[in-house]
Amino acid sequence: MVERQGVTHIDLLVAEVHRARAFYERVFGLRELSWDGPGMVFLRPPGTQDTITLQQSPDASRGTSNIDHFGFRLADRRQLDRAIEEVIAGWWYTAGARRTSTRKLVRLRYRL
Repeated sequence: MVERQGVTHIDLLVAEVHRARAFYERVFGLRELSWDGPGMVFLRPPGTQDTITLQQSPDASRGTSNIDHFGFRLADRRQLDRAIEEVIAGWWYTAGARRTSTRKLVRLRYRL
C-alpha cells in the first residue's frame, strides 16, 4: 500500500456552474479560488488545502453522482510510479498523464 496524506481534490460535473458555485458557497462555506475558463471554478473550504472543482458539462444530470475524478496526495512523491503500478494492477488503466512545473498528473480509469 502506498502511503498518502489524504484526498487533494475532487472534480464534480455540474449542469450549471454558476448555480452550483453559489450552492457550495452558501451551504458549505466554500470560497472561490479561481476560474479555468467560463465553465470551471476551483473552490476551497476555509482552513484547508482541499480543492473542489466544479466543471460545467452538458452530460451532467441533476440529482445523480457526477464525479469526474479525484486525487490523492502521496506522503512521499517518490512513490508515484509505484502507486501507478499498484493502481493498474488493481483493475485500472492509464488514460493520460501530464507533468506541470511542480507535479506529475496521471489520469486513471476503472477497467470493467
